[in-house]
Amino acid sequence: MSYMRIIFENKIIVFLIAVVIGTVSFFVWGRNAQPSYEFTTVVKTDIKQEVSATGKVVPKKSVLLSFDVAGKVARVGKEVGDKVFAGEMLVTLDNADIGSELRQKEALLDAAKASLANLLRGTSAEEIQVQEIKVRSASAAVDEARLSAINTLRDSYAKADDAVRNKVDQFISNPRGSTPQLNFTIETSLANQITSKRVAIEENLLRWSVSLGILSETSDFSVSFSEAKTVLSLVNQFFDAVAYSVNGLKANASLSQTTIDGWRSDVSTGRTNVNTALANVSSSQEKLNKALRDLDLAKQELVVKQEPATDENIAIQKAKMREAQAVLDTTAARFAKTILRSPISGVVTKQEAKAGESVSAHETVVSVVSAGDFEIEVFVPEADVAKVSIGDTARITLDAYGKDSVFFAHVTAVDPAETEIEGVSTYKTTLHFDVSDARIKSGMTANIDILSAEEKGVLAVPERAVLSNDEGLPFVRVVDAGMTAGFREAPVKTGLRGSDGNIVIENGLSEGEKVIIFLNGN
Repeated sequence: MSYMRIIFENKIIVFLIAVVIGTVSFFVWGRNAQPSYEFTTVVKTDIKQEVSATGKVVPKKSVLLSFDVAGKVARVGKEVGDKVFAGEMLVTLDNADIGSELRQKEALLDAAKASLANLLRGTSAEEIQVQEIKVRSASAAVDEARLSAINTLRDSYAKADDAVRNKVDQFISNPRGSTPQLNFTIETSLANQITSKRVAIEENLLRWSVSLGILSETSDFSVSFSEAKTVLSLVNQFFDAVAYSVNGLKANASLSQTTIDGWRSDVSTGRTNVNTALANVSSSQEKLNKALRDLDLAKQELVVKQEPATDENIAIQKAKMREAQAVLDTTAARFAKTILRSPISGVVTKQEAKAGESVSAHETVVSVVSAGDFEIEVFVPEADVAKVSIGDTARITLDAYGKDSVFFAHVTAVDPAETEIEGVSTYKTTLHFDVSDARIKSGMTANIDILSAEEKGVLAVPERAVLSNDEGLPFVRVVDAGMTAGFREAPVKTGLRGSDGNIVIENGLSEGEKVIIFLNGN
């Protein structure tokens, strides 16, 4: 009995061990035979794709203003902080001289317009008589200028004659002959230069004297003036050499200092008289030429007044009026450059001009920013810039007011060229606030969420639920109790990727299906 009891007890122990091993095997191996996973249910939802970045608030318009010309500040119209309207004066330079010139050009244009009006209206008998008087007056001025020219030419001859034959010839032997000699000793080449010029001058004075003898009011004065200038210039050169020689003389036993001083004084006087004669001839010639021009103009104007207005005359007068207008426009443009005006409405943020001080051209003196109209500048990385388009809306918070104060804006520009920041290519993107707000100020830091795309009421799953097969095609694991593994692989077509981690499923799933997002750690 005891032997049988031992065998029975041993069988019980083996059975218990088998039960334990079986139970452990069930919990260890049996449970792992079934897949472990987490899933989500496919639902319809709204998907948004946003680009988030940080930027700065800047004025929509900001201008730095300077003058195109240098000058002295006459008036300062606006100071820092002052509001200004577009076109309003900010700084004015001293422009009194240009202003006077501008009024003169305006008068000339008015005169040209009046002349055209008179031409179109026709000339009256009284106006013709007035013009005839102008012609006679101009003709009398020419006669007077001719008589004056004759007197001037004769006086110039007298000055040259006196300068040479009285002031110089006193120390030259045989001065009017072919071999004049100086009465003192100087360097040979200089002496020869003086004597040869004296011979030439004598010949020219004789010819000039003959020409003056037959000079009348009907003579060709251009020839007379030319001859006078030639002779006087020759005499002037002669005096240069003579003055040099006389000024270098020193007193000796045969030549006293008193004599030398007298010669020097006479040469200086003669030289001055010759220069005066040259100036008088030039002045007389210009006076006669002007009188002749005035007479010619008066005659032309008389002809115009006597003749009926022709198309050609009208065209000429219109051309004169256009010319006067062009001159006025040029002067007005110069005048405008002395006044600095604001091109925009806003607030003055810089004012460097001071009344009485000089400013240089192209030196910034005033800056103006638009008031109450602000933009945001943000630099979007190249990885996100393709998602941003002009017109996209954005949600803005400003650090100054915290996350509870929300502003709205829209994208107005995306620069086509990159801006490199710390080695990263970015693209400057500009957003404009939808509504003006007094709280918004230039320089504030803006936190921006740009809504680049949105789809409403679409099927979506977490992006991590979408896998790719060996061919790179997307699929998801759909929970299916009827499958051995507990799921099936379903190919899908994906769409918009949302900023919240979800992705749109355009095809391959139905609402309510369960999609695995975690499987045995995968």
